Amino acid sequence: MIVLAERKESTPASTWTTYLCLLQLENGSYRLDIRSRSPICEYSEWMAGLREDGVDLDDVELPDSIEGVDIYGVEDGFILADELPEPLNDEEMSGGVYYPVFGGG
Repeated sequence: MIVLAERKESTPASTWTTYLCLLQLENGSYRLDIRSRSPICEYSEWMAGLREDGVDLDDVELPDSIEGVDIYGVEDGFILADELPEPLNDEEMSGGVYYPVFGGG
């Protein structure tokens, strides 16, 4: 998968990043997807859990992973997974449409 572009999206209540991705399918054709990173948990809840465990919050850095999921970073108050998961189905994609780009057989 190649990330061709990224774009900041927003509403009055939230902001997030979407990624335009090019994937080569098993049959040799290509597909464009619009993807975004999945939230692992709210940053404030994660910090509250550390506070409850008695951790000094002055020097806290995000770990490389949480519960086995690699971390990308924090966006709009959420800790996000590093992976850009495949859209669930064509209708649920951000663009709403499946576009076979070229190639294949």
